[in-house]
Amino acid sequence: MKKRFLLFLICSFFFLLPNVFAVDKSLKIYDDADLLPDSEEAILKSQIDQFITTYDMDMVVVTTMINPYGSVEQFATRFYEDNGFGLNEHKDGILFVIDRHLGADDAYILTTGEALRVYSDDRIDAIFDDISDAKYNNEGYYGMIAAFIQSSSDFAKEGVPAVNKNTYIDSNGNMQYKRTVPWLFLIIVSLVVASVTTFVLVKKNKMVKKATTAKAYLDQNSIQYGRKEDHFAHTHTSSSYVPRNTGGSSSGGGRVGGTTSHGGHGGGGRRL
Repeated sequence: MKKRFLLFLICSFFFLLPNVFAVDKSLKIYDDADLLPDSEEAILKSQIDQFITTYDMDMVVVTTMINPYGSVEQFATRFYEDNGFGLNEHKDGILFVIDRHLGADDAYILTTGEALRVYSDDRIDAIFDDISDAKYNNEGYYGMIAAFIQSSSDFAKEGVPAVNKNTYIDSNGNMQYKRTVPWLFLIIVSLVVASVTTFVLVKKNKMVKKATTAKAYLDQNSIQYGRKEDHFAHTHTSSSYVPRNTGGSSSGGGRVGGTTSHGGHGGGGRRL
């Protein structure tokens, strides 16, 4: 009971702080859970620096034994935002956290800015698969983090996947889908309609035979010839006013749907 009360006080204290984990954002690796020796941390730091230089996106790795938020996703979001990580206008970057406050490896990958477009859900799953493989191959935390860096680098090299090609990052950091006109489809449909119409008209014209006499234009069965005499008696002319139709038709329009926002952050988590 005393341990639970103490933990409650510690968590309450952390929640009152404006920035729970204020760090030097140039370090990029924050091994608060002490899972890495200094030599391995130095190697990983050089790999992260290479990623940042090559792909113009930030990369951060965190390990922790303390999570006052409970949720590893919220921990990752706060850690990234509170310390001002991210490059360029949209804070482009990716963060990997291993949270051991429950005694297990609860991991989360956070993406922001252009990284939202590069790292689709499928790619994040693939990165986690590589990390899990490293763990089960007994490569330790060094191998797991190295797998994260390598897999992230491979996907960054490939660029934005097809599923996110028609997207952009708006001024609020949200990923939006572009509204585009399917010109190719419209052109194909127009050509098909024009071709069918032309074919039908030509077909109809071929069925009409050229007439050589005036009689050909008369329906012989509808004409009866007889003798008729007309006797003029009188004439009468009448006229009436026909009002002009001033009525009109109205047409309605539909509102064009907007784009869909996926929020300022993306990512996913897994227990390794």
